[in-house]
Amino acid sequence: MKFKKAVATLFFIILPVFVFANPTVDQLISFYTFNADWTRADSLLDAQIRANPDQAKYYALKAPFYFYTRYFAQAAVDPDSLMENVLKYSQTAIAIGEKEDMTLDDKLFVGTAYGFQSRYYGRRTDFWDAFWAARACRNYLNEVIDEDPSRADAYLGLDVIEYFSATRLTGFYGFIAWLVGMDGDREVALQKFELVAEKGIYFKDEARFILSMLYRYIEEDLTQAQKMNETLAAQFPGNNFIALQNQQVRFLSLIEVEGIDVLEDSADSLDVKYGITNPGILNGLGYTLTNQNRLDDAIRIFELNVRLFPDNANVYDSLSETYEAAGKYELAIKTARICLEKLEQDQTINDEFRVRLRQISNDRINALESRSADS
Repeated sequence: MKFKKAVATLFFIILPVFVFANPTVDQLISFYTFNADWTRADSLLDAQIRANPDQAKYYALKAPFYFYTRYFAQAAVDPDSLMENVLKYSQTAIAIGEKEDMTLDDKLFVGTAYGFQSRYYGRRTDFWDAFWAARACRNYLNEVIDEDPSRADAYLGLDVIEYFSATRLTGFYGFIAWLVGMDGDREVALQKFELVAEKGIYFKDEARFILSMLYRYIEEDLTQAQKMNETLAAQFPGNNFIALQNQQVRFLSLIEVEGIDVLEDSADSLDVKYGITNPGILNGLGYTLTNQNRLDDAIRIFELNVRLFPDNANVYDSLSETYEAAGKYELAIKTARICLEKLEQDQTINDEFRVRLRQISNDRINALESRSADS
C-alpha cells in the first residue's frame, strides 16, 4: 500500500516533465492550477510575486488561479471568498501595471486583470461596473494585438467578452452593451478560443477548459465537447472535476449514438460508469431534448431522474413541466403535488429556490385545474 502511494506521489511530481520537455515556471503554474494541485500553484505564484513585486504579471495570474479553484478545489471552499481574491489580485495588477510607459506584457496582464474584474462584477450582477471593466480589458488587449498579432493569449479576454455579449446579453443589458461597443459574434469568438487553445503561452489551458464547457453546455456540440474533455482529462489526471466532466460527456455521447433505451440497461450503475452523481446531468439532458421538441424522450429522461433521485423536489418539477408541455395534464398536476411534498425535506436546495419552486408548482396546479374545470 505504501509502495503504491509512493509511486502515485512520484507520478504527480514528474508528470510535468513529460507534459513539457523543459517546463517554465509559467507552464508549471498553469499545469498545477488545472491539475487541481492548489498548494503547488499557489506556492509558485507567491514565489514569483516576491521575486517580481513591481510586475503586474503574477498578480494578474493569481486571478484565474482563484477563479478556477472554485471548480477544482478538492475540499469545500467558499466561492464568495475566492471571488474576493479574484478582485483583490486583479486590482493589484492594474494598480502596478497601469503607468505611462507600458510594455506589451504590461498591457496583456493589465487587460487580463480587467477581464477578471468584469467577471467578478458580472457574477454580482453589478453590470455597469462589469461593462466598464470589460471595456478597459478590450482596449488594452486590442492594443496588444495591434502591436503584435502573434500574441494569441491576448485574444482570450476578448473572446470571453465577445462570446458573452453574443450569447448572454439580451434586452436592456444587450442594448447597453451595444451602446458601449460590446456586441459580439459567437462564431468568431469560438474560432479565437481555438486559436488560444492551440498557440497560447499563458492561457492555453484556460482556453481549452472554457471550450470544453461552452461546447457542452451552450453550443451543445457533444463531438467537440468530448474531444476537448478527453484532451483535458489526459493532460490533467489529478483534476477530479475534469475527470467527472469527461465521464458525463461520454455518457451524453452514448445516449446520442445508441438512444435512450441504453439507460434502462445501465440505470443502476450510471454513477459508477459515467459520474451521474446528481440530478443536474439528466435534467440538463431532458431540457436539451425538450428544446429539440422531443418531448416523449425528455419525459423518459425525467422519469428516470425521478427514479434515481426520488427525494429531489426539482426533478419532479421538471417532469411536471414536461408532462404539461406534452398535454398530459393529469400527470402534470399529480407530479407537481409530489414536488410540493418533497420540498420541505429537500436539503439540496436553498430557501430562495424552495420558495420559487413552491410558487411554480402551485401556479401550475391552479392553471391546469382551472383548464380542466373550463373544459
